[in-house]
Amino acid sequence: MDINGYATLEGTKMYFNKMSVDNSILRRTPWFYTLPMAIGTYLGETKEVHSELYVDSIIYGLSHGVNYVDTAAIYREMRSEKDIGKALEYLINEKRLIKRNEIVISSKAGIIDNNYDLGISCSDYINNIILKEPSIKRENQIIEENQVIYSIDSALHEFSLKNSMKNLKVSTIDIMYIHNPELSMSILKEKEFYNQLQELFKFYEQQVKNGRIRFYGMATWYAFRVGENNPMHISLEKVVSLAKKVGGEGHHFKFIQMPYNIKNTEASTSKTQKVNNRYVTPIEAANRLDLFVTISAPLNQCKDFDNSEFNYKKLIDYVIDTKGVYAAMIGSKRRENLIKNMDVIL
Repeated sequence: MDINGYATLEGTKMYFNKMSVDNSILRRTPWFYTLPMAIGTYLGETKEVHSELYVDSIIYGLSHGVNYVDTAAIYREMRSEKDIGKALEYLINEKRLIKRNEIVISSKAGIIDNNYDLGISCSDYINNIILKEPSIKRENQIIEENQVIYSIDSALHEFSLKNSMKNLKVSTIDIMYIHNPELSMSILKEKEFYNQLQELFKFYEQQVKNGRIRFYGMATWYAFRVGENNPMHISLEKVVSLAKKVGGEGHHFKFIQMPYNIKNTEASTSKTQKVNNRYVTPIEAANRLDLFVTISAPLNQCKDFDNSEFNYKKLIDYVIDTKGVYAAMIGSKRRENLIKNMDVIL
């Protein structure tokens, strides 16, 4: 049975009161409160032992003051979404320890490789499951070596959204990101990319009306951090202009996600985005355009550090204390690591 509802201001406020979390720590949007961190679910393998670790960590986090979980269809071949679904079912339906309106769930659509639980290869999943859908046309997708499919085609996003809702066991996803659209930009080129993106925005605005999502956005790796001469560059100003063209001033394109950490600072230091004819950093551009910025890889996926450099507090504080950052998506496969992350903030 689907878990109904979505995060609300009242519900999330009650959650933090119940958890005795100091209000001064909280980050606020017009629609909900969270900590300046979310439980990230990118890292790990598809094996069952990793799923058991994730479920345990998510249950612990959601029942101890972290009300925000971030995932994607491609993370661990959909297992991360399913692990979140198991945790939500346990906490909300079975134990009634939390309510759906207390927690924020974000996922991502547009890149798919496999559904691990089907026990088939990536190429079989793409060719015999995805491309067998009548609405999904091969010519509208970008397929890399029969192993992964990425697209800004509305039909593929419908397929992905439907699967994500099923995996997460929810009737509404709070934030649905278009995942790494710069991959499509590099192939389609600018004019065709923005034409297709406009159609995709129409799809997502309709999903808001249908109650399947609350907001949408873009989760990127290179798009906003690289300069205009890079084939993967995406203009935030153009993106928001399209959102307004499709959804008016009340459009629901409200969140972006990009990497940022003490080793990779472009989001706050490189003036790659132009807003009102002035070049600014990606974070400043987002803020000027009334977007909320969430951060991936805040610990740089634990790469390129020596032992003396790797200090949880220093690394997390660097990200969440940056002006204009809403929250960091911090990988939390193991409960003990989640507790370390929580200790920095709580």
